[in-house]
Amino acid sequence: VMVNRGARTGGAWLFGVLVLVMVASSVSTVLSPDDLESLRVKIWKMIKHSKEPDCDDCGTPLLAQLVRLAFHDCVGGCDGVVDTTFPANAGLKVPIEAIQPVYEEYANKTGGNLSRADFYALAGTLALYRGAANQECQPSGALPAYPSVPFLLGRKDRSSAAEESTDFPNPHKGVKPTIDWAKRVFGFNKRDAVAIMGAHTLGRARRYNSGFENTWTNSPDVLDNSYYYDMTGGDSKLGGWKQIEVEDPENDLSVEKKKKHKKHKKKGAGKHYQWVHVSDGDDLMLNSDMCLYKDIKPEEDGEVACTYTEGDDQCEDQHEQVGPVEPGEEFSMAELADLYAIDNYKWMQDFSKAFTQMIQTGSPAGGLAEIPYLPPLSCRQRGSASHGTQAVPRDTRIDTPVVV
Repeated sequence: VMVNRGARTGGAWLFGVLVLVMVASSVSTVLSPDDLESLRVKIWKMIKHSKEPDCDDCGTPLLAQLVRLAFHDCVGGCDGVVDTTFPANAGLKVPIEAIQPVYEEYANKTGGNLSRADFYALAGTLALYRGAANQECQPSGALPAYPSVPFLLGRKDRSSAAEESTDFPNPHKGVKPTIDWAKRVFGFNKRDAVAIMGAHTLGRARRYNSGFENTWTNSPDVLDNSYYYDMTGGDSKLGGWKQIEVEDPENDLSVEKKKKHKKHKKKGAGKHYQWVHVSDGDDLMLNSDMCLYKDIKPEEDGEVACTYTEGDDQCEDQHEQVGPVEPGEEFSMAELADLYAIDNYKWMQDFSKAFTQMIQTGSPAGGLAEIPYLPPLSCRQRGSASHGTQAVPRDTRIDTPVVV
């Protein structure tokens, strides 16, 4: 196809295209799809055998820890540097040390061309797919909603933590600081901000790390829309939500963890309010979670005056608009959370878009190359505690390409 361009303009355009092709080619040869498959086997095996040191029935904590590591590394730009002495990064030393030998193996395999930033993003993405594989199969045996997050390479590591960002969201605050932070740090719109928070369906909070305690859902190893189902009061037997002040953990911690907690307190930790189910005091939501669904208006210390219990819901729905979600239909943040609560496919699609954007933070547009790889798709047979390994049909509603 002939394009009518001036000689200088056409030359500059062609040179730019050649440079991009050369960069993408050099990046894409760092790891092959076969390399990613062998990495996937190692990471998933590590996740399977991971345990909480003080809890025998707390699932496989490395799964959520790797997703959290990818998130924290990308605050301020995905750069391979996470200062574990910074309070917001408390607990991340565990996954960093756990995967360090695997990183060294693959960095050596690539002649030192695999950045730590790329490795953290790859490990976090593989953990997402593991969490999705922990879902129950559909009654037909088909696969439930699955993420669509590409495996990207080309991020650059920073040499030190001297300039690491300390711009993390405040869990005590309401909706405006939360969505302003998401826009400032990751360029998220309100819909992205609501979608990305669903990652809290994975893992748990620990008092000696953050001042909060418990899992967000009762299935902390499963990547699905349970977070929204619980938030919106999907199970009326749980009686809605109430806010409590988290007890000081020093009385029931080991000496080592008491020291860690005291160090955290000296760095400004004060009162900690969290939301729990009325019926059993289980699970949790932070203000930065609940504000997506309810207009809670927290005080400076995080305490909220309104109640959100079954039969006595005094907290107004969150009316912040996110724009059109269905054709020609405007949604508020509360309405979007309601939609995610009943449509796992819609949430997984929106979450995949937001997570893909997050793990490219700090990289120039078009500066990363995709490895054409998809982990084996599986799901857990209903009523079984074991995980399926056989490939099953993938629902086409989640196969919308993600623009990189």
